Amino acid sequence: MNTYVEENTISSNDQAATAPETEQFDSLPVPPVTQASIEPFQLDGSEEPADSPEIFEDDEAQQEEAVKAQEAVTQLIEDSKETEAATRADKEKRAEHEAAEEKRKAEWEARQEEKKAAEAEALRQIAAMTDEALIAASVKKIRSG
Repeated sequence: MNTYVEENTISSNDQAATAPETEQFDSLPVPPVTQASIEPFQLDGSEEPADSPEIFEDDEAQQEEAVKAQEAVTQLIEDSKETEAATRADKEKRAEHEAAEEKRKAEWEARQEEKKAAEAEALRQIAAMTDEALIAASVKKIRSG
C-alpha cells in the first residue's frame, strides 16, 4: 500500500501553520483500455513491408539471383582465404625480421662490452704506470697522431 503526503498551508491572522494530510491507496489510478481505443495496424495493397525480400515473378530470375548470391559467397570465402594467407606471410616476415633485429642487437651489445673492457684495461695500465712512463707514452701518442 502506497502513502501520499500533501502539505496544505493554513493561514491565520497571527501565524501560518502547515498540517500534513495523508491519503492511502492500493494503486495509481489508470484509465481502462478498451478494444475501441486500439486501432489495428493493416497494410493496404500499395504498401510493401520494408523488410520483405524482392518477390520474383519468374523462376529464371529467381534462379539467376540465387546463382549470383552463391558466387558472391564463394568470392567472399576465397577473399577470406587470400587474406588469411597474406596475414600468415606477413607474420612470418615479421618474425624473421624480429629475429634478425635480435641478432644485430646481440652483436652490437657484444661489441660495446668489448669496447668497455678495452677501455677498462687501458685505464688499469695507465694507473700502473709511473709519471715518467705516462709522460713518455703521452708524447709518443701525440707524435704518432
